[in-house]
Amino acid sequence: MSKLMRIGSGTAKAITADPLEQRILSERLRGLSKISADKKFRPVDGQARASRKKTHRIGEIVLAPERNISCIIHNFSDAGMRIELTEERQPPASFRLRVPTLEFDRRVQVVWQSDNIIGLIFE
Repeated sequence: MSKLMRIGSGTAKAITADPLEQRILSERLRGLSKISADKKFRPVDGQARASRKKTHRIGEIVLAPERNISCIIHNFSDAGMRIELTEERQPPASFRLRVPTLEFDRRVQVVWQSDNIIGLIFE
């Protein structure tokens, strides 16, 4: 079982006993930590979109302690994520998203929604 340890302001490190899991988590964490808060995902015709990484991880929309909405993370990039809600609920326009298997815990903002599929950008 891996843990996330925060070092300083905003820096995080994955801690696990398995060396392979440590390497994988560290690489993912390094990629996620490079995301700048001022990046906004606004594709323009002819402009390349951010490179997406496919995944199927379980996440949680954190509304309050003991009040979460489960979701599935379908892909993520340096700019944001595409998630699918596992229940029929309307999330707020901005919320905290936690994905334990990716060592991800960050505020996100909804940029589009189609039924239970939601596009997010990182705040």
